[in-house]
Amino acid sequence: MKHLLKLLAAGISLLLVASSTFAQTPAACTITFFTSPTAGDVLFPQGINRFGNIVGYHQNPAHPEIGPRAFVRFSNGTFGSCCKIAGLNTDTILAASKRNASGVVVGRFQDNSLNTFHGFVSSGSQTVTFDYPGAELTNLFGINSFGSLVGIRVPKPPRTLPFIGFVWKNGTFRDVQFGTTVTNPTSINDSGVIVGWHAVGTSTHGFVLSGGTFHDVSVSGSSTTLVNDINNAGVMVGTFDTGHGVQSFILKNGAFQDVVVPGARDVEVFGINGFNVLTGFANFPNSSGTVTTRAFLARCSL
Repeated sequence: MKHLLKLLAAGISLLLVASSTFAQTPAACTITFFTSPTAGDVLFPQGINRFGNIVGYHQNPAHPEIGPRAFVRFSNGTFGSCCKIAGLNTDTILAASKRNASGVVVGRFQDNSLNTFHGFVSSGSQTVTFDYPGAELTNLFGINSFGSLVGIRVPKPPRTLPFIGFVWKNGTFRDVQFGTTVTNPTSINDSGVIVGWHAVGTSTHGFVLSGGTFHDVSVSGSSTTLVNDINNAGVMVGTFDTGHGVQSFILKNGAFQDVVVPGARDVEVFGINGFNVLTGFANFPNSSGTVTTRAFLARCSL
C-alpha cells in the first residue's frame, strides 16, 4: 500500500460498509513468522496459493543499489528460484504478485532503462514477458486456475487517466474500470470475480466486480481501503489506513474482521488461499526509531 465461470458463491453479501470507527472484531488467527534464507533480506509476501506456496519480493535495505527480486517459498519452508528475466540489471525491480494452483506466477519487472515496467508470466524455468498491446507500461497482479490475468496498463498519450485496469481471459483483453475513475484490479478467483481498488475523489476504496456489476468496499472512517485478494469462497483480504498506520482486514459475508499481529504498528495482508491461510508483512517499531519488517503466515478460523 505504501509501496491470468460462474457467479460468486451464494450467500455472500455485498453490503460492504464497516462501523463508524476502526474497531472491528479481531479474526481468530495463529501468526507464524518466516525469514529469508539470505542474511539481511526483508521479505514482502504478495500471494499464497491453495498449496501454501507463497510468492512476493525481497530486498536487502543495506544495499538499495540492488533492486527487489521475486521469491517463492514452498509450504515446507524451503525457498526456490522464481521468475528469471535474462539480461536484467541488478538495479531493476522484479516482483512476483500471485501464484495459481498450477504453479504459474505473474508479476512485473522494470527494464534496464529504468523507465518502464512489463508484466511477466512464469512457469517452471520458463518466464515470458506479457505486455498489453500498444501500452507504455504493463503490470500483472493476479491469476486464477484457468490462466485468466488481471493487471493495469498505461496507455500512450494523450490519456485521460494515468492507468487503466484490465482482465485477460482466453486470449482477449477487456478493460476493468469502476465508473470513470482510476481502477486497479489486484486479484481474480476461479469464478471470475475480480477485486481491487479505485479512486473516489481524494480517497481510495476497494471494489468487487461480480457478474458484470461493481460493488464498492470501504472501511468507514478510513481514507484508503484496498482489496488485495479473494479466494474461491469469496473471502477477501485487504488493507486500510487508520491515520496512524496501516491495518488489514478479512471480509466474509459482508462482515469485516481485523487481522491482528501483536506488537506491530502496520499490518499488510496481500494474499489468502482457500484454506483461509493469509500472508503479508508487519512493521514493528524499535526503541531506536527504526522499524523491523517481518513476513508472516496467518492461519485463521473464519
